[in-house]
Amino acid sequence: MKKLLTILLVVIFTFVCASCGVSEKKAGVYRYSDKNISVKLSVFAKDDDVSRLEQVSELDIKGYSVKKVKEIEVRIKEMEKICKGIDGVEYSTQKEKNKIIENIVIPVNEETMEKIKKERLVPITDQKAKTISLKKFVKSLEDSGWKKEK
Repeated sequence: MKKLLTILLVVIFTFVCASCGVSEKKAGVYRYSDKNISVKLSVFAKDDDVSRLEQVSELDIKGYSVKKVKEIEVRIKEMEKICKGIDGVEYSTQKEKNKIIENIVIPVNEETMEKIKKERLVPITDQKAKTISLKKFVKSLEDSGWKKEK
């Protein structure tokens, strides 16, 4: 359960990258899958700066106890609260019979970066960073088991 929640947080962290620049382009779509979770992450960038992240996560809850589902719902409420505190972030969830679908859109800019770092939504080693390098971000994804869609 903790691993699943950690993966969800890492994905959210992934959305929280930074940027300013020329014109925004889709830098790639990455996927991560584990036992009960599938995550699709679209990364947008301006030059080497991540400018926006769009994530869709599907959690298969078939066979989960009512208690486990309630724990997940509590985490979702916590994430909703965090996302509401960051201007421009869009967060929604849908609960279906056997799955929960989470959608997150995170614009990455100087204002959101500070809040993202504060909430630890993205693993950032340089706390003074104003942007997130696309190259470093992609390498971090790939090192963590994410696969780029062709």
